[in-house]
Amino acid sequence: MKYDSVTEDAEALNKLEKICGILKGPAKEPSAVVKHRLKVASCFIEEDIRRGILPEKIGGFSEAHDYTDANMYLINEGWPDPKAGSFYEWEGWSVDKICEHFNLIIEALDRWLKDGRRQPVLMYLDD
Repeated sequence: MKYDSVTEDAEALNKLEKICGILKGPAKEPSAVVKHRLKVASCFIEEDIRRGILPEKIGGFSEAHDYTDANMYLINEGWPDPKAGSFYEWEGWSVDKICEHFNLIIEALDRWLKDGRRQPVLMYLDD
């Protein structure tokens, strides 16, 4: 069966979990979840570039939407730690707070892609 994005391929996602790394134990701080989700999103994007879903030179995160549902890079409900897989599991967080953290990831991914993925993705995260 042919898949488009890696986000639609459960078998590939299972393999990438080992490559991307899974948080060991619960994330205690929102910043740890943001860093984890950023690393995972970049791993998914790299895989889709390898698969030819995304072009090697992509102008930014918003351009990824021309090829796939790029928002799916931001979540993965199947990860063992629900707080690492979904910001919606953070009890007591408002929608605004959740969006604020998604935006941190999107902005870092955007800078990373615009820079040609030259540095590790965490270098593009504003603290």
